[in-house]
Amino acid sequence: MSAKTQVPAAASVPVLTLTQEDVWLQPYEPVLLARQQRLAARLAAIKQAYGSLSKFATAHEQLGLHYDARRGATWCGSGPPAPRQ
Repeated sequence: MSAKTQVPAAASVPVLTLTQEDVWLQPYEPVLLARQQRLAARLAAIKQAYGSLSKFATAHEQLGLHYDARRGATWCGSGPPAPRQ
């Protein structure tokens, strides 16, 4: 076997079920693992800041410009923070 056709030992044993079932994805397993780690970190940050993913997902209801038909008025929720210098 030449150096060009050798597969690294770490890549020969897939960790993800997805890459175990689809051999064409095995070369991309490190990228897929990194994405999973970023997702887990982001979900942890969201849960810490908002308490849950569902509270984060409904934040658009509190932010921005809204019309209140009951009061016949428009109101503005908290906007983005001021720019830092």
